[in-house]
Amino acid sequence: MSACTLRLHRARREGAAHGLGARPRGARRAQGARRAARQPHHLAEAQALGAARTAEAARRFAENTAPVIRQVRESGVASLRGIAAALNARGVRTARGGRWAATQVGAVLRRAAHPAPWERPPR
Repeated sequence: MSACTLRLHRARREGAAHGLGARPRGARRAQGARRAARQPHHLAEAQALGAARTAEAARRFAENTAPVIRQVRESGVASLRGIAAALNARGVRTARGGRWAATQVGAVLRRAAHPAPWERPPR
């Protein structure tokens, strides 16, 4: 080993012997406190706005997709799995561009029936 490497090892051993290992933990705590102080104060507002935009996009998608689902139902398909298969066969994509599953069909039907959460009937 080189002389430089030996000096590094010795410094680490001496630091551990003198109890200097607790310093990084305190430094990490201080860094976390500084990071928390830098968080925007309007974070809750931004989260609420993002949730509202997501809900609005989901409502619009449900409004646009519900007529297609009604057509599939009128053609004689009753189960959610069957509707999902029919939508996939027609080439209709989900909101994120994927393939349909029964759960997604049910969610779209619920949202189309009761577009706003405060208008939903109690469970």
